[in-house]
Amino acid sequence: MSSSAAAITFAADQAYHVINMSYASDEVDENGDPLGLGGLSETEEAAVNYAGDKGVLIVAAAGNSNNTEKTYPAAYDNVIALDATDRYDDRASFSSFGKSWVSLLAPGTNIISTVPNELCVFYAEILGLVFDPDSDACLDWYSGTSMASPHVAGAAALVWAHFFSDQLNGPGTCTDGSAVACNEHVRQQLEAGADTIGALGQNMLAWSQHGRLNLAGVLGNVDPPAELAEISDVIDNGAEAVTVSYDYSGNAVLHLQREKLHAKRGVWQSRTTLWSGTSTGSYTDDSGEGTFHYRIGTTLADNSINWGAWSIAVEVSGLSSGGGGGNSGGGKGGGKP
Repeated sequence: MSSSAAAITFAADQAYHVINMSYASDEVDENGDPLGLGGLSETEEAAVNYAGDKGVLIVAAAGNSNNTEKTYPAAYDNVIALDATDRYDDRASFSSFGKSWVSLLAPGTNIISTVPNELCVFYAEILGLVFDPDSDACLDWYSGTSMASPHVAGAAALVWAHFFSDQLNGPGTCTDGSAVACNEHVRQQLEAGADTIGALGQNMLAWSQHGRLNLAGVLGNVDPPAELAEISDVIDNGAEAVTVSYDYSGNAVLHLQREKLHAKRGVWQSRTTLWSGTSTGSYTDDSGEGTFHYRIGTTLADNSINWGAWSIAVEVSGLSSGGGGGNSGGGKGGGKP
């Protein structure tokens, strides 16, 4: 890898918030000779992961091959890969695409861009025109996923400033209310706010995972879609205790509640919050005898709790010796994660 990995690392060390990569990986051999464009490189991927761990959001062009073949650096997991759209809101005819690795689409056809002043000076001389590099702008129209990628990089910067205006000093320490890193929060916002249906009814999910960039839709969101915890199993341990297992890989504070079924009236009662804390994957409840069910809630950014559905009921037996009968009146409520 020639300069890509070094540039990514440098930007991360300088506390850049967003990196745009409008290029394909330029892998070289031990002599510095190019091996081709767009291939996977462990060195470059390590640099991308290093930047992601330091809080940087990374965006890259998916390529202009009009096929689903992965192009790097866009195809690394920690990179938002971009397709290009045309003026009709279709996928541009040249754009690489793929639901398995391309995250979003953005305009990438006939996009006005700055070019080196030397080029305008050159053409001005040929055409007999005057170009003053001190006062005139050298612009041209270009097409490619390299033009789509900066749209999303710029949108990411705006979203970051919109949601985290008080945390702009450095990306590495920036988190949302649920302790999610800001670069992950911004990516979730960009993907959740995307349009899945195009201006003429196109299915944007045929070409990408999330659809076409919609910055207005992103800025209209209050919170990213929360990752919710779900109970996966409840097991009677046979000793007046229940083990509740749940699935969750986020960082939010979770809350576990229990209700007991009234044996005579057949209604759920005695709702109790057993535990609040970060994810451990399971909790053992010293419930006592009876019939119980459980639910788990996820703390959202506004500190409200999004409760999941109640689990199936579990009938808890006493000890095999017949002891423990004194615990039948609603459960002991003890336990441990």
